[in-house]
Amino acid sequence: MPPGLVVGCLGEANGFLVGPWALNESAQGYPRASLADLYPDDCLRIARRFLQLDAEAQYFHNVPWMNEGPEFAFDVVGRHGDRSDIDMLRRFTRAHRHAKFALAALRTLDSLGATRA
Repeated sequence: MPPGLVVGCLGEANGFLVGPWALNESAQGYPRASLADLYPDDCLRIARRFLQLDAEAQYFHNVPWMNEGPEFAFDVVGRHGDRSDIDMLRRFTRAHRHAKFALAALRTLDSLGATRA
């Protein structure tokens, strides 16, 4: 499958799992489940491929918020990536349509120490 379609669908599904409309964890007794936390290696591999190709996200539904896929991909790289991702993220900070997501991912990597190789 094309990385843009996979990231778009994962972002859309993840948004319903962790978004404000997700079930309240106290009501169900379960914490909100993020796909990136449940499947970090798979999500990281897909997110890196999506960003390396600078792909456009595609969605199963006609979502009104078209940044959900890219935001998911950058968040995954920020939370589960390592210092090898820094140059790729910096490339997106230079007048790119997703610069704010790239900057957030860089801040997250920095706060985690980016010690993972």
